[in-house]
Amino acid sequence: MRKTARAFAEHADESSAVPVTEELKERWKQVLRPSARIVQQWSEKKEEVAEKFEDSRIHWTRGILLVVAFAVVMLVFLFAWSRSIGPRASLADFRDEMVSFAKIDPNLEMKSNRLSDLMSWLETSHAMSGVVIPEKVKAMEPVGCRVLRYRAHDVGLICFRRANGTLLHLFVMDRAAFPQLPDRKRPDFLGQGEWMTAAWSEGQHVYLMAVQGDQSTLESFLKL
Repeated sequence: MRKTARAFAEHADESSAVPVTEELKERWKQVLRPSARIVQQWSEKKEEVAEKFEDSRIHWTRGILLVVAFAVVMLVFLFAWSRSIGPRASLADFRDEMVSFAKIDPNLEMKSNRLSDLMSWLETSHAMSGVVIPEKVKAMEPVGCRVLRYRAHDVGLICFRRANGTLLHLFVMDRAAFPQLPDRKRPDFLGQGEWMTAAWSEGQHVYLMAVQGDQSTLESFLKL
């Protein structure tokens, strides 16, 4: 076979003239038939494997999407749960934080000596409307205002200048934070060092007033 193969190139032109008998053709078919079956089976097997791979890829993709969706749902649940068990608003903590802020020179976002400008800014910038300011406080000179945050609540701060040059700080927050606070006729007073605070509810808001002075000073500002 090796000798014949090496000589094939020299006699290639003569090969087409060699007659092929039917018997020889049949023998060739018998020799090639098993190889043809193997090739056909391999082709069918390849298509079957490709289909299974495609199905498995689809299932794998669906599985990943389900896992991602489950993870997102769990994150939302954990966030809501942590918010529900997180520290709630405490009037004592609220007083402490606000007085601590009042003790330093406040960084006011909006400065004006016109109360209407300050109220308009709070309403348009932070949707804080319906703020009720005691009449005696209204008669004081406004200085400015800003908005703070306390336990996910917006807290509006309006500063007024007193006759002695110090500031009166009026903090305003949504009433939902402290729904049990009494009204302005019966405010909750508490002193902290040289500072005195009064907390009450009115309308849709709760209020905390802080000044340097005693309880009688605050009571004079809160008289109806």
